[in-house]
Amino acid sequence: MSWITVAILVLFFGGGIGYFIVKRLSLNGLNAALRNKDYQSVIRQAEGSMNRKLLGEYVCDLYKLRAYVLLKDNDHVREHAKMMLYHTYSTEQHKAFLELYFHIFLNRNDLEMADLFLEEIKKLDDYLFTAYNEAAYEVLVNKRTDMIEDMERHIEAKVYHGFPLGTLVYLIAMQYLYMEDYKNAKLYFEECIDCFHPNAIYVGLAKTQIKKLNEQIAEASTASA
Repeated sequence: MSWITVAILVLFFGGGIGYFIVKRLSLNGLNAALRNKDYQSVIRQAEGSMNRKLLGEYVCDLYKLRAYVLLKDNDHVREHAKMMLYHTYSTEQHKAFLELYFHIFLNRNDLEMADLFLEEIKKLDDYLFTAYNEAAYEVLVNKRTDMIEDMERHIEAKVYHGFPLGTLVYLIAMQYLYMEDYKNAKLYFEECIDCFHPNAIYVGLAKTQIKKLNEQIAEASTASA
């Protein structure tokens, strides 16, 4: 192997390692700003041209939107989310964004935004994906309580996994809660938690419901004693 070949290989691998180091530093900077609650810094970093080249537009746009959410700047949340809704990302990125923020807006009771996201979800022409998101809308917005058996069939058929599976279990719990069947509601709230990533939106919501149900059960026990 000639010295020229060796030099080219060194430059190639050295450049590749350098690129990943710089990329990691950029990501660490965004995460550090989030941890320190310096959300304006997150926004500035996410808008930086170098970060957008290194990390990609989708990642930077997500960080920027997260910063607006944590700032509780609802006008910018909705404006930036709409921009992302119609921006060109990869199919997988677009789908992941729709799923994440559809459920965020749904549980914030921002039905205008939830409706926009649901319309985009329907355009994906993915039956199972659309079905479980529509079911979430029906239960959480329209307060339906007649969907438990259908959801249980989908769970038993193992057609859903991860976030969609956990969402269905959560929706069953909510239906039992509406019907004041607190025992089954608590059972399903507890079960849904294991399906999610710890940071998923429904984990915190389920834990809140479990706490309320435990307090209700304790009060009922005291009253009957």
